[in-house]
Amino acid sequence: MKVVLETEHGSKIICDKNPFLLGRSKECNYKLEGDKASRKHAQIMVEGEQSYIEDLNSSNGTFVNMVQIKGKVEIFNGDLLRFADVRMKVVAGSEKKLD
Repeated sequence: MKVVLETEHGSKIICDKNPFLLGRSKECNYKLEGDKASRKHAQIMVEGEQSYIEDLNSSNGTFVNMVQIKGKVEIFNGDLLRFADVRMKVVAGSEKKLD
């Protein structure tokens, strides 16, 4: 399984590395624009059928559905992500299980 993100402008980002690193550094798999994002801001990981996001001690935080996260958190299709002031949406990832 691969996680796919969509930017505010409609561009699709296929997270084709595991982990997939996001930040301002050229070492990252995806370069976040703007000066509020950290050099190594967060990473997306896939473990089996689950997908996760992990904040890498960023200065301005990583948010899932407007809630700031600490550590590793599972993400699902439709979740809204924010890396400092950069917003994205999960358009392919874990499916929420209905009980």
